[in-house]
Amino acid sequence: MPRARHSALTVGDNPLEGVPVASALFLPPTAGEALYGRDGRSATLVLYVEPRTAAAQVPPAAGLAAWHRCFCLALAVPGAFADFLADGLGLGAFGDPPAQCGIWLQAHEPLTIMVNPQELRILPGSTPSSQFIGWAFAAADGESIADTAGDLLTELCEYTLHLDAFEQTLAAIKE
Repeated sequence: MPRARHSALTVGDNPLEGVPVASALFLPPTAGEALYGRDGRSATLVLYVEPRTAAAQVPPAAGLAAWHRCFCLALAVPGAFADFLADGLGLGAFGDPPAQCGIWLQAHEPLTIMVNPQELRILPGSTPSSQFIGWAFAAADGESIADTAGDLLTELCEYTLHLDAFEQTLAAIKE
């Protein structure tokens, strides 16, 4: 049976002593076993990123436009990985089960430490959550990456950050 593979990216001159900023975990198919809802027919690639500056510090909160770009990049990974498997290794990626992409943001404080709502205000009486999880599933007739990223950003604004009147700001980002 193939084994799981893990790698890490660190900040600093010595990669073994540097602050971890990203890691990847590849879980091969499990011969029909479904683990925690994962389809046993599918390989899973988990990319974990913890933003850091070159000095290994937590960066300032990014605005919604920057997060839209990050979401677009994350949503491009499953297609790029499928292309690599098909074109680079001659393996098929058949779409059954469909590719899926999850985005998980988590902090020990409200997510406004990572996501700067800028001029948008939080709904009175609301407290932003410290966690966001959004999922997208590939479909032949599905939305573009930019539109899917916009949908995920809408969920982030509405259900996690509880922002008021964010629709116009997001519409301008998607243009």
